[in-house]
Amino acid sequence: MKIEFEHYDQRISESKRYIWYVSSKGYIFRLCKNTGKRKRLSKYKKGENYVITKAGGKEYHLNQLVAKVFIHKWFEGCFVLSMDNDIFNNNVENLEVISPKEFINRLKSTSRSMPVLITNRIKQKTNRYRSIREAAKTLHVSYQTLADYLNDKTVNGVLAAMDYLEIRLA
Repeated sequence: MKIEFEHYDQRISESKRYIWYVSSKGYIFRLCKNTGKRKRLSKYKKGENYVITKAGGKEYHLNQLVAKVFIHKWFEGCFVLSMDNDIFNNNVENLEVISPKEFINRLKSTSRSMPVLITNRIKQKTNRYRSIREAAKTLHVSYQTLADYLNDKTVNGVLAAMDYLEIRLA
């Protein structure tokens, strides 16, 4: 895959021999001053959610670097998320900058605060619970048991035996 030089929009570092550029496509390139040769630098995964690359003796979080250079909403302490959840896709169109407060609010919707509906098929009665934890207490099972059941990680067990109950996320 050949990328044209005009994509190297921003210089990020320089030494006696090399100049490092970041591309809007999410790559870092090194240009040799003497020979004029360009080389795309490799990137590697660090931890669960970060892609790192080295340029000029420094380690850079690639998504933060691309966002800092190309997205005007970027600020110190912000979160840069990949819209397609692929941490190796650091194309500027795939990155989203959000505040720490917005990041916490997004986590809330996927955490234990998800509402649960339990329908008793015999009594034809539906109860709504504010969280998985609250519903688990009512059913006298652990939080983890109910969470696994709702995420289809278990097909048999205590909750599967209660076939008169329909348990689902609201």
